[in-house]
Amino acid sequence: MSSLSREHLTDLTRGVGLRQIRIVSGVVLFAYLLSHFLNHALGNISLEALAAGVHLHTAFWQFPPVTIVFYGACLVHTGLGIFALYQRREFRWKAIEPLQLVLGLSIPMLIIVHIVGVRLGQTLFGHQKLYPQELFLFWVSSHTRLWLMLAVLVIAWVHGCIGLYFWLRMKAFFKRAAPFLLAAAVLIPTLALLGVYQGGRSVADSDDADWRAANLSQRQVGTVL
Repeated sequence: MSSLSREHLTDLTRGVGLRQIRIVSGVVLFAYLLSHFLNHALGNISLEALAAGVHLHTAFWQFPPVTIVFYGACLVHTGLGIFALYQRREFRWKAIEPLQLVLGLSIPMLIIVHIVGVRLGQTLFGHQKLYPQELFLFWVSSHTRLWLMLAVLVIAWVHGCIGLYFWLRMKAFFKRAAPFLLAAAVLIPTLALLGVYQGGRSVADSDDADWRAANLSQRQVGTVL
């Protein structure tokens, strides 16, 4: 029995290559991105819906085993992207392949400020930066950061969709599913960006001394904006 299980495990590991690891890590990251976009889309309902959604989102993705898988996928996917760039030094690619690689490698550089401001601030100092604080930063305090955030959302979504297309295009069901996948690929980011707009407008309209006292305390943002 043990020899059979060992042989079976050996056969499985032989079938796992860099492409399969890249696909698995990419699917994990796309699942996080999809969850984030659906959360943003709740802004079309209200700030209260955004708050409820983000609590569910963070409860799942900050659950320790899920967090380990997520950050592991980030490191592996980024590393494999750099390795793919090294491997293909001759650049004999189809036009869409370098586009996907450039978009993917640009994401960590674009998102690092957000990670430091939100995740490290929460982990190291206990800050509670949620949608009201982030939307205030983007819509009232620093409009430049808003455009950077929108660029990250679009780039990450396009990169993920290209990766899914490369993975799914050879599947038997793809031709039947393609129209529905295309509709979702267009509709989900549209609703997410509209949700960010609606949430940001609500925060901007609510901005006064009382709102700032309630939402921009040192406990929430570290220093009053």
